[in-house]
Amino acid sequence: MLAPAHSLPSKPIQEEHSSCDSSFDFVRYPVQEAQSNKSDGNRYKEVLCSLLMLNKAQGLDCVPCQLKIIYGSWTNKNELEKKFVFFIVCREDEFTEKSYQQGLWKQINNNMHQWLDLLPLEKRALFTETRQSGVYAFNRKNVQLTKQCKLAFVMDKDCKSILEFDVPIILISKAIYQRGDSCFETKLSRHPKTPELFHFSFKPSKKYFIFDPEEYSQGFERQIVCSTFNDEGNNNQLTNASAEKKLPFIQVSNTVEKEPEVGTQKTKEENLCQALSFNAKEQNCKDTGIATTNESKTNEKEIHVQIPRDFKKQSDHVIYREGNIFSQPENDGTLSLRCIEFKSFFTCVSKSKENRLIKFQTETLRFACGCLNARKNGTIYFGVADSVQKIDGETYKHGEIVGFEISEIEFDSRTKYTDALRDGISRCFYSDTVNIALKCISNPIFVKVAIPREKMCRFVMEVDVEPLSIRCKNYHFKINLKNIKNINNKSIENKYMLFVRRGASTEHLVNEREQLFIKTELPELVIERNNFDDQRKQEYTFHTEDLATKLERLLTRGTFKFDKRLWPLLVLSKPNEEQKMNEKWIESMSFIKRIQFTAVFDFDDFSNKNGLCCLHRNPERSAIYTERLFHENAGNLQELANKLGLPYDDKTLWIFANGQHDSLENKPHLSRSGWHGCYSAGVCDAVSFFNQTFVIPKGRAVILVLLFSHDYDGVIDTFNEITRNFGWDPLVIVAEHKRTFDDFAETILKEGKGNKEDLEKVSVIGMPWEHVNNTVTSLTGYDEKLNCVLPCSSGAQVPAEERFVETLADLSILSAKQCEFKKFKNVKTRRQFAREQELQFYKGQEVTWWNFYFENHVCLRNRYVTLQQKAQTLLSHAKEETRKVVPLIIAHEPGAGATTLGHQLLWHFRQKYRCCVIQKLSEMTIMHVLSLWKYKEDERSESPPNPIVLLLDEIVQTQLSLSEFTRQLNIEFRKTEFNNGMNCLIIVCQREEKLSDYCYESQNVFYLKQELNDKEKTWFTDKFDELERTGRELDLDEYKPQHLISFMIMRFEFNPEYIKNTIQHFISTIDQTSNEYKLLKYVSFLATYTPLTRRGVKVFVPLECCDELMGCKQWRKQRFWEDHLSSPLKVLLIIEEKELASGRQVRIAHPSLGKVILCEIMNREKAHLADIAKEYLSCSLLQSISYGKKLLVDFTLEMLKRRKKEEYDDEKTTKFSPLIEEIKGDSANNYGEAAEILKIGFEKFNDYMLAQALARLYSEWKQYDEAIKWAKEAVDLSSKSSLSYILHTYGLVLREKFRHLTAKNTFYPERVHEYLELILDSLDVFLRAQRERDDETDTQKLLYPFHDAIHTINEITKFLTENIIYVMDKKDLIRYLKEKDYIPDEISTVWSSFHARLKQMREQAHNAFKVLEDNVCFNTTFYAPEEVRYTSQKMKEHRFYRSFHYGHENMLEKFTRIYGEPDPPVDGATQAAKDSYHRGRLWTLKGNSYMNIFNHIKYSGNRLNLKDITNNLCEIKNHIVQIVSKDPNDLANQVCVNVALGIMGSSKRDSESSIIKTCQQIISVGTDKVDLAYFFISMLLWPNDTMNQYYDDSLLQKSLSYLKRNFKQQKYKQPVQKSVHFFREEKNISQPTPQFFLAKGKGIKSLCHRWQVPVFVRENPDSQFDNSLWDHARTEEKLKRLYGKITTSSDGSSTIIVFDNKYGEPIRISKIRGTNKGYESEEEVSFYLGFSIAGPIAYNVKLKRHEKFYEERPRRPEEISKVENYMKQPLEELKKSLMKIKGLEEKRSDYLKEREKQLIKDKDDIREAIDRLEILCGKVDLSAYDEL
Repeated sequence: MLAPAHSLPSKPIQEEHSSCDSSFDFVRYPVQEAQSNKSDGNRYKEVLCSLLMLNKAQGLDCVPCQLKIIYGSWTNKNELEKKFVFFIVCREDEFTEKSYQQGLWKQINNNMHQWLDLLPLEKRALFTETRQSGVYAFNRKNVQLTKQCKLAFVMDKDCKSILEFDVPIILISKAIYQRGDSCFETKLSRHPKTPELFHFSFKPSKKYFIFDPEEYSQGFERQIVCSTFNDEGNNNQLTNASAEKKLPFIQVSNTVEKEPEVGTQKTKEENLCQALSFNAKEQNCKDTGIATTNESKTNEKEIHVQIPRDFKKQSDHVIYREGNIFSQPENDGTLSLRCIEFKSFFTCVSKSKENRLIKFQTETLRFACGCLNARKNGTIYFGVADSVQKIDGETYKHGEIVGFEISEIEFDSRTKYTDALRDGISRCFYSDTVNIALKCISNPIFVKVAIPREKMCRFVMEVDVEPLSIRCKNYHFKINLKNIKNINNKSIENKYMLFVRRGASTEHLVNEREQLFIKTELPELVIERNNFDDQRKQEYTFHTEDLATKLERLLTRGTFKFDKRLWPLLVLSKPNEEQKMNEKWIESMSFIKRIQFTAVFDFDDFSNKNGLCCLHRNPERSAIYTERLFHENAGNLQELANKLGLPYDDKTLWIFANGQHDSLENKPHLSRSGWHGCYSAGVCDAVSFFNQTFVIPKGRAVILVLLFSHDYDGVIDTFNEITRNFGWDPLVIVAEHKRTFDDFAETILKEGKGNKEDLEKVSVIGMPWEHVNNTVTSLTGYDEKLNCVLPCSSGAQVPAEERFVETLADLSILSAKQCEFKKFKNVKTRRQFAREQELQFYKGQEVTWWNFYFENHVCLRNRYVTLQQKAQTLLSHAKEETRKVVPLIIAHEPGAGATTLGHQLLWHFRQKYRCCVIQKLSEMTIMHVLSLWKYKEDERSESPPNPIVLLLDEIVQTQLSLSEFTRQLNIEFRKTEFNNGMNCLIIVCQREEKLSDYCYESQNVFYLKQELNDKEKTWFTDKFDELERTGRELDLDEYKPQHLISFMIMRFEFNPEYIKNTIQHFISTIDQTSNEYKLLKYVSFLATYTPLTRRGVKVFVPLECCDELMGCKQWRKQRFWEDHLSSPLKVLLIIEEKELASGRQVRIAHPSLGKVILCEIMNREKAHLADIAKEYLSCSLLQSISYGKKLLVDFTLEMLKRRKKEEYDDEKTTKFSPLIEEIKGDSANNYGEAAEILKIGFEKFNDYMLAQALARLYSEWKQYDEAIKWAKEAVDLSSKSSLSYILHTYGLVLREKFRHLTAKNTFYPERVHEYLELILDSLDVFLRAQRERDDETDTQKLLYPFHDAIHTINEITKFLTENIIYVMDKKDLIRYLKEKDYIPDEISTVWSSFHARLKQMREQAHNAFKVLEDNVCFNTTFYAPEEVRYTSQKMKEHRFYRSFHYGHENMLEKFTRIYGEPDPPVDGATQAAKDSYHRGRLWTLKGNSYMNIFNHIKYSGNRLNLKDITNNLCEIKNHIVQIVSKDPNDLANQVCVNVALGIMGSSKRDSESSIIKTCQQIISVGTDKVDLAYFFISMLLWPNDTMNQYYDDSLLQKSLSYLKRNFKQQKYKQPVQKSVHFFREEKNISQPTPQFFLAKGKGIKSLCHRWQVPVFVRENPDSQFDNSLWDHARTEEKLKRLYGKITTSSDGSSTIIVFDNKYGEPIRISKIRGTNKGYESEEEVSFYLGFSIAGPIAYNVKLKRHEKFYEERPRRPEEISKVENYMKQPLEELKKSLMKIKGLEEKRSDYLKEREKQLIKDKDDIREAIDRLEILCGKVDLSAYDEL
């Protein structure tokens, strides 16, 4: 049947009234198809007018528009598509493009529930919602609209086919709706010349679906369109809209207007059933921006029904509204329905107080007596009209709420009414029934009556009567009302009378009627009441599960453990104002902050001002959003997840779902209809977002819905959306008051969105919020934040506010009374809890504070004693310590117990010092540490607070390196008012793969190995016996040794044989085909080959990624699969909560097990490692789309591409990851297997670095075509930040191919095109890599393309000069390469395509040399690895820095061999040619740059004598002088060579003043070398009596200021450390290198170049860890010490002020090296002065008062570098020594000879010698330059 579109009247032809009927009769409109006198066009017009409720119009002044049919399938329609035909009315220029049509069709599909509600109920019931939007189930089959849509003219479709649809729907574009026109014209047919035109208008008072094509979030809203097209003006639109709001019984929504059922419309303070109050109407008008008009008001008094307070319930959350009428009339009730009686009583208010009380007593006692005798429950109401007669001139309806005032003064108080009633009962009832009556009759209950526009409220007084059979038994009840105190009513007889409820009144039975009642009727009533009470009792008994248990079961999905296996969501309805002002209620909501909710949907628009968001949200662990964010990103949910930080950032997303009044734009709280138009789309998109598997894993959500009041605006629809997405299983509905839930449930049931059974199954109703709070809090576990106690420096211990503790999200605070506040029911419970904690620890779980609280869980290690003594000494003498932050390092082997040891230290110090575990390293962490240190300390005290003790172990997230963290923390402590003493002790657990016996503990480093001493072995043996005894006593398998694997591994000192045998036993018991076996295989494989940082977490697999593998669908009804693991897996795997992220994780129980398990599995399966890798890469773990997949993918990518590098402080540098290296091995046959693994990874993850690894692998395999293919793939995929790296690899591959093809071959010029093209392409790629540098990337890495560009140019020139056979002379070739216009005839034609590229090489090399020398010469780059450096260790120079310095001379030599100038220019050459010649000679003489000029001094000790150096420098100067057109580089070289000559003592140098003038000339040009000019000026003008130049203080200060400012600008260009999760990354630190030192000579000789400082060339004076070189006797003889005062600024930085400047202002030196910076401010110090490009640097700073001590100390003689000694040995011998050292490190130190121990100590020096020799031999491999 086909009904008219969107009007749906109750009668076919009847005009729709402004109110809507909820019952619809669908009939077919008659269409007279047989009338032959009508054309087809007219027939269609009649159909459209009847179906779509349109009027035909005259064709005058009609606006053109489109009226078309939009559909998906017309012929093969499914059951859903058969129901609806959609027409659209829009402008002619709208929906002309397919994309816009498709967008509208998608919205039609998304709103299918709206269209289904237009069907008759019996047809609507055939379609049920599924979890997919727009998909419905019909006869157990899923149906939906066809995804692709079409747009057709109306007459394209047959009339008959149009009429086959059940419901036609017309959709009108907002552009049509807003035009205000009354007539429209459209084409019904597509005929271009004679189209069928249809003129129409919209019918008055009809509602049509309006939509906005620009904003689909508004949905399809039904509005009266016609008012827009009338002549009454635009106000009619508002009038009609307001009228719609006026209707008392209508609920307006975006779907269909229905008469709401009882309880569907509620305001904040009332319980309405069928109406909106006057105030609610006003509020709705305000919310929607519609003014209330006269038309929207009515003279007739509107009727609003009020549900009375529930029987025997309190009135705390019940408010009546004046004028409302009770839904239940006066009646005599039944056993299950109470008797009701109304009493106006407000007429008595004006009477005397005594008479008022007497009236109350009389009526109540009469009614109560009647109920007791009738054995029926009853309630009498005072303040409710009991008559329709006029009362005091006012007319009231029967049951109308009026209320009366109570002044609370004297007799007029609620207490007086209560006392009067109790007194009346005692006086009036028979003596033997008085006690019964007192128990059965309640005290008066006072319910507030709200009066519109008045602050005063009245009350309705109610008394409940409950004649329980257990109390009333067989008694009958009589009262003597004359006994009421002070009663003067003469009409009342002085006798006991019997009353019974009859009908709506209470009857007095006398004489025979009384006796008849007592003898015959009363016994029957007693029996009925007994049966009724017994039945209720029986029903209650059957319901054995109490509310608390049900809540626990629902919240935990049946596990009764609330942990991170669940993703909780919270829905908060809007509480009323009384609740928000109730401190008890607020405290009862505190459980909200105990749970880390994934998201909160908050429907209180003021929640962040005075609601739950303000009171119970932790700002550090949550973020506030509106629903708009989810709607704006609905099309890209994965990108939205990334924006929100998922899955790494474990923050609660607090979503305001119905308005927000604390944002920049206030969003109002809207009624349900307004909510649909404004907020619905965003909230629904948010629900859909959280239903995505990559956000919340399937089956692991739990959704808690808290109902506080009757304001359900938006809540019900959100609830429906939740059930549609998540189903009913995860729901938990909690309401304290049954009525609140009943109204909510009634709406759900009426709208067909659920059934009663589902609602009852998931709801916890009637449980006080306080009980809910206690239940949830106990379920989530004991929370120390509630009772955190902190020690103070005064010795007192103070409680920390919970809010304060919550703000320190990066710290886990150890309370001074940790674990002491937990209460146990009895000793048995305490003992059981202790055993559980102990067993979990021994199985491999992380140590907890309970393991220290309970005795003898943890072995007291020998290393603990020494470490504790050292820490105690530092803490006890903190004031004497010069360092603000002191680290104690526990260098440990994996699984040796360092984490336990660190926690044990904190436990020891907790009562005197504030202790905490660092969970995250960021700048915010530093602020958290300082806040904890200062909290509640006495600010008036002159002494600093006690030091704080930090433990740094496994860090999940880090934005700072440890050294950065320590440095910044030190600065912040120095900013405080307490400048002296240590403020912080950091205990650092640092994981080492292996610690050798040669490790000797230093002052702050302690080693912990995988071994036990005798005392520790005894403890483990005793504990083992104790565990066995306990197991036998309790008959528990959990205590069997093999189940406590972590304990047993430690007990046997990590014995490989024991571990292997144990693993063999367990794996043999696991079915090889089972999913458990596969899970163990994958986890062990991942753990074995994924490299992590030294303090990173152990490798794990997110639990949710395992759901599919473990068959979560099978387990869903049986809790979770992880609760049903077999015994072997429970031993070998640990399932624990993630740190700082939602969910749980699976990992290997002990670090020593992963490799052993994997090897045993491989042996069992006879599989190769490559087979395991392939299986893992194709397993379901990686196919999951769950929340934790990104973490697992990150781990997997690290395993495939993260290689070993010395940048990460690895023992060696490899080209590939350990996995690929092991698969590849040393055999060429295995390259294919390794490549296949990388290809599988690339296909799965599309990661450019895997493509890069493949390129390197194929290149090493000499499969260069494949290598080039993959290098290009990597280039195409790489981002801007990584493009330079990838291009570098591409260039290397091309160069390697060139080398392979041309090695040891000779060619003729015409045969080299292929090879020249190849090598020039390689050069072009390196040049592009230079251009594509990312400024935010580490500068050191950016230099590789320059370095390899020079090497490639040298490679090209070598090929051209040595591998090609020419007719011409070699000199002609060199001239060809150097001169722009010269091309020999022999190659003029055959190389025509190469000329331009070959001639550019000289300039390209010049630029590369300049960049390299400027970056490497003036700054030294060191590794800044994550681990803390040991005291004896020095920072290691970056390998690029080393290779460049060692290989630079050789590289320059090769270049100048071609591009240098050995011969003078020909006569008659131009001046430009002469200048070019002199510059070329400078390259040959190595005088072309600052670095090369001063390198002459560097090599003076090895190759040339002093005279040769001077002559060489003089020749360089002579060529510079002869350059006529000097550029800044020439002028800079002139300065350099003159300073170098002066340092060498030559008289051929220019004067100091002349050098300074040259510097000023450079500055005036201002294009280049300005920093170098200021650098020389700062040295030459340094105030010194021995200098010969004129002193200019202003120029000196300007130079120093420029150098400092320029350095800061360069420094701040350094990359900001990005947040890293788990993985290693290269971290470097760059320091300005001192170029000169102030010496004791005169003139320029008072400057000493750094290569002239003893042992400088062999050692590193920049290292703050090695100051011994300054103690050499020759150093002190050579350098001059200066004096000044050291000052400390407010930020903790130190500055030395040099006051002995006789010529000007004091000079400030802010860069200080070689001091602990612990000196007091204003102390006099002495130091050596170094000059750097960043300004002056003070070295070897000493207190002046200690000079005598230093003078008397014996001098260290100058030593020859060990590195240089080792460099004299053959390279192969050195490599053998390294292998020998590796073997020696495996031996015990007491078995080693002194010579062998010394060899181990020289390990780093031997490595250094090997590096230098390989560089000099050209064997160094820098091809592994990449982002990793």
